[in-house]
Amino acid sequence: MRPLFENIPFPLTFKIYIFNITNPDDILNGNKPKLNEIGPYVFDEWKLREDLVDDDSKDTITFTLKQLFKFRPDLSNGLTGNEEVVVPNLVLLASTMTVKQEREAFLPTIIKAMHQIFGNVSSPFVRMRAMDYMFSGLEFNCSGTEFAAKVVCAAIRSEGIEQVWDGDECNRLRGTDSTIFPPFLEPDDGLWTYTPDICMSLKAHYVRKSSYAGLPTSLYSINFGNFEDDEKKLCFCDGTCPPKGTIDLLPCLGSRIYGSKPHFLDADESLLRAVEGLHPNRSEHDVIVNFEAISGTPLSGAKRLQFSLAMEAIEEYEMMSKLPTAQLPLVWIEEVIKWIGIVSSMIGLIISGFVFYNEHHNKVSVSSTANNATRAVEANGTSAKTLDDLIYLKNRVEEVQNSKNDEEN
Repeated sequence: MRPLFENIPFPLTFKIYIFNITNPDDILNGNKPKLNEIGPYVFDEWKLREDLVDDDSKDTITFTLKQLFKFRPDLSNGLTGNEEVVVPNLVLLASTMTVKQEREAFLPTIIKAMHQIFGNVSSPFVRMRAMDYMFSGLEFNCSGTEFAAKVVCAAIRSEGIEQVWDGDECNRLRGTDSTIFPPFLEPDDGLWTYTPDICMSLKAHYVRKSSYAGLPTSLYSINFGNFEDDEKKLCFCDGTCPPKGTIDLLPCLGSRIYGSKPHFLDADESLLRAVEGLHPNRSEHDVIVNFEAISGTPLSGAKRLQFSLAMEAIEEYEMMSKLPTAQLPLVWIEEVIKWIGIVSSMIGLIISGFVFYNEHHNKVSVSSTANNATRAVEANGTSAKTLDDLIYLKNRVEEVQNSKNDEEN
C-alpha cells in the first residue's frame, strides 16, 4: 500500500476546458460576456510524492507533491494546443479587480503600474495560444524602475502563507489526500479530502447505490452549498459570503478568483444569467466518486472545478469603466480516476489483514485463498459474511479486469 501512496503506478486522466470569449469588444461596452467552451485538452497526469517524512507521534506523513503532465492529442478530439483563444489578461484584470474590491484607495497606483508593465493596452482581453494560456502564462515587463510597477511585480512574486482562512475551523486539514480512504464505508459516513487547488477540505456526501464495471458501489458527491447557512463555514467568507455554490479563493490564490462546479452547476442562478454560453449538466459537471464500500477503494471518480474571475466596472480605469458585473468563467478542469486495475491487490491486502485480525481475536480458521470459494469459517455471522464479501469482490474485480484486458488485446 505504501508504494502505491508514494507513486501511483499509472497516470490519471486530466482534462482542461477553456472558455473562449467571443465578444470582447462588446464586454468593454457593458454587454454580457459570450463564451465558447473549447476542450477537452487531455493529459496524462502522474503524481509523485517526494521528500517523505514520517512522524509516528502524530501519525502523519509530510511530503512534496510533484505533478507531471503529458499532452495526449490522440484523446483531445483534434485539438493541438495551438488554437487561438481570447481570454482575460489575468495579471491586469485580476490585479485591478482585487485592488478595487480590497484596497480601493490604491487604485491609482495599480492603474499606473498596469500602464508601466503592459504599455498602452486598450483591452483587458488578449489573444494567445491555448497551450500558453494553460501552462506558460502571459509575458509582462517587470524590468522597469518605476515605483508602482516594482510594487506590483514584487506582490506577484511573493509567497503564500499557511494560515489561509480567517478561523481555525476553516484551516483544519481533514481526511485524506484522495488516494486512500478507510474501508467498510457506511452511507452515513462523511468522507473528507483535502483539495490543495482551493486550500480547503471538502466533505463528500452519500448519494445512492450505484455500480461501476458491473461492481456494486456507493456514489458520493460534493456540494459547495451556501456558507451563509452554516455558522462553522463563515470563516470562508472574506467579509461577505460568496454566492451559493461558489468559493472565494482570494485567501488561497491572492486574487479575486472564485471556485465552483463547471458551468455554475448547483450555484446561484444569477451567475448563470450574467453570461452566455454555459449549459450546466449534472452528468458532465458534478463532482462524484464511486466507492467500493468494503475496501474503501475509489473505483472511479471525477473531480471537476471551474475557476472564474470577479469582474465589475472601474470608473477610474477608462478601458474598464463600462465592464458588466459578473463572475467571468476562465477554465474548468477535470481529474478522472479509473482504478479497477489496482483494486484487486488492495482488496487482497484487506483480506489478509482481516483474516489476521480475526485469527488472533475471534479464533477464525480459514482454509481458503481469495481465488478459492471453498472455505471453512468459524466465527460470528458478521465476520464470516464480511470475509465472504471480500473474497467474492476480489474474484469479481479480477473477472472484470481480465475481460477488459481481453477487449484491449
